[in-house]
Amino acid sequence: MIDLAGAEALVAENNRLKKLDGGLYFVGLKASVYEFAAKTHFIKHIGRDHFFDSKTDAIAHIYKMLDRKICAKCNALVFKECQ
Repeated sequence: MIDLAGAEALVAENNRLKKLDGGLYFVGLKASVYEFAAKTHFIKHIGRDHFFDSKTDAIAHIYKMLDRKICAKCNALVFKECQ
């Protein structure tokens, strides 16, 4: 569930993260939540490219935007794309 205040807080957090070259990404929203998000323009404010049906699709999309210099120093290798 998400209400209008929650949606506004998430938009504000996404805007803050954008200033740091980041953003919020969402995976597998239930249809009712997605419909509410669309009606309140939440999706428009966050960006349609921040919503995914699967974690695999989300990670593949985000991985393309990562700074390879930072990735090269990371030892976590938590995603298959990192390997």
